[in-house]
Amino acid sequence: MEEIEFCKTDFLYMLNELNKYAIENDVKDVWIQNCTTVQSIHFTHFDERYKRNGNPGNDYLNIYLDRDTHESAYEKYERMMTAMKEGVLL
Repeated sequence: MEEIEFCKTDFLYMLNELNKYAIENDVKDVWIQNCTTVQSIHFTHFDERYKRNGNPGNDYLNIYLDRDTHESAYEKYERMMTAMKEGVLL
């Protein structure tokens, strides 16, 4: 089976859908950033269940246009959406 290429259209779709969901649903515990220098989507999830030196913290995922495969990018995208929709940890 031939691997599907991860392209700019997929990347822009993900970025748009993540931002759209966060805005429309007034999600307060995430930070979504598009880093144009390295062509990545940086998604940070803030939650007291993450611990950093005993203090509440965060965790993050990055989707890279030139490093991720179609499959790995969509797996990360689904984890990001699930974190926003269901409040589960990354």
